[in-house]
Amino acid sequence: MLRIKKILKNIGVYVVLLHTTSLVAQTYPYSDLSNTGNWQLNEEVSDEFDAVQLNEDKWWVVGKLVDGQPVYEDPDNPAKNVWIGRAPSQFSGNNYRLEDGKLILETRWEPDFPFSETAQSDGMVYENITTPCIIGRKMFQYGYMEIKSKAADAEITSSFWATGNNTEFDMFEMFGDHRQPNKLDKNRELWWSIHDWSPGKGGASVYTEHHDLGFRVADDFHIYGIEWDETGVKYYVDGVLFTQATAEEIDAYAEAKGHDKGYVITKSIKIWLDQETFPWHGIPDSKADLELNSPAGEKEDGIVDFEIEYVRVWQKEVEESRNLLDDAFYSFDAPISIDGASKNWYIPAASTSYFTIQNTKAATGINALKFAHSTTLTETAVAFAPFKSMQLETGEFTFSMKVWLEPNSAIDEIDVIFEDPWLINSFDLTGIETGKWVVLTRNFTRNQVSGSNDRIRLRIESGDVSGTSSTLYIDDISVESSTTTSIHNKSNLSYSVYPNPCNDILNIEAPLVKYVYIYNHMGALLKKEEKITEPCVLPIADLQSGLYLLVLESDNDKVTTKIKVRN
Repeated sequence: MLRIKKILKNIGVYVVLLHTTSLVAQTYPYSDLSNTGNWQLNEEVSDEFDAVQLNEDKWWVVGKLVDGQPVYEDPDNPAKNVWIGRAPSQFSGNNYRLEDGKLILETRWEPDFPFSETAQSDGMVYENITTPCIIGRKMFQYGYMEIKSKAADAEITSSFWATGNNTEFDMFEMFGDHRQPNKLDKNRELWWSIHDWSPGKGGASVYTEHHDLGFRVADDFHIYGIEWDETGVKYYVDGVLFTQATAEEIDAYAEAKGHDKGYVITKSIKIWLDQETFPWHGIPDSKADLELNSPAGEKEDGIVDFEIEYVRVWQKEVEESRNLLDDAFYSFDAPISIDGASKNWYIPAASTSYFTIQNTKAATGINALKFAHSTTLTETAVAFAPFKSMQLETGEFTFSMKVWLEPNSAIDEIDVIFEDPWLINSFDLTGIETGKWVVLTRNFTRNQVSGSNDRIRLRIESGDVSGTSSTLYIDDISVESSTTTSIHNKSNLSYSVYPNPCNDILNIEAPLVKYVYIYNHMGALLKKEEKITEPCVLPIADLQSGLYLLVLESDNDKVTTKIKVRN
């Protein structure tokens, strides 16, 4: 009988290994195995955890022990204050291991750890419990995030979340077990949320959802997939759409709670994997309590595990056009790191009464740059990005920025200056519509690469303002390569599509084409037009900012290309 049991156990192990190998070979989201979404794996932020050691070029281990002491200085941003965990637990850099192709995050009962003597604001001290935290070093914007994991079976959270640009995106914070009778389903709960950490908001929860998953999160591995883009969030569990929320729904939810907006996750983020104590759900008060649900042979080591088989992030294959500038910095949402130092926009003292970075209005994200004056402007107002914050190669580029001119303002012109090599781009504001965000664009050519002092200078001179009171907001400054790319799909059709990016109309030159279609990234048909003029002028102002597929069809052929809308 013992021999039969051993054989069956070995067969079971073999089946699990076979399944794991098959899954690792799969490079598409579990909810889209045929890749209808045109996903490409972002290998810089994905990890199969099948190496001997954790790739610390990809992950930063918080609280790594150096000479017996935990170090919490962010190597990528030494000036930044780093969170050391929620008391009574504290992050330790020793609390992880790679085992059987998985990342195992460990919560430990460890009273002798060199805990910080600093109490948290709620008065709790760090003691007894150490937890893990690893943070992705690379940031990304939008995509499909997927994790296969099993939560720790204890009064500890097992979490998959992200931060960036004064925001927090909690994909899940799972509480594996609890002892509170009024929370009977806490160990079955999916809880995802969005937080706003911009100045004055204090990390306010601007959106949250609670759902019963129908299973205990610590009983087995499950696959959690989060599709995130400018239109909202879709949440998949084991390949099936579980819940979703549009950006408009999230904003409405936040406004009902008294917040300006809720969909603040519109900039780049980095992934966090960690465990924490949540005192309001209960805290292990002894090693035995921590390991109450551990297997019989594993109750003496004082360790409980959060097991992660992989983390994968895909992004759209159609996303070829991208901002060559630092997205968060040039959206006024976060500083930029240059030569290891954190830098922000520089506004000279003489211009601080005109230019300010504020969070009362933004096209996307949190902040915008505001220019305002209440008397006749008699001097030049300027705002500078730091040196080396623009590094361009030679080639053809498109500059764009969003501006909002308040009604009754009389700002006639704004200069955008590239400093090394020197180039002045003057934008006429006299004819733009007021009271809404408008995209200004300008194509330019660089015949030499950026010098060491290249940066952007924004300038409004006294002669550019004809009134005594005006207000202008600026956001989402971008430089993109204007090199045209397309998907030919073995088509012989000749065509030209411009401008790209576009914001109100799209011109299509294609003599043989009879029908024009526009699809979103989910494959939904948004527009179908019969082409009766040459060139065809297609209105697209009703489309939200984002990437779309444009299909041109003749009698016996068709071609697909990509367009980007910036409204």
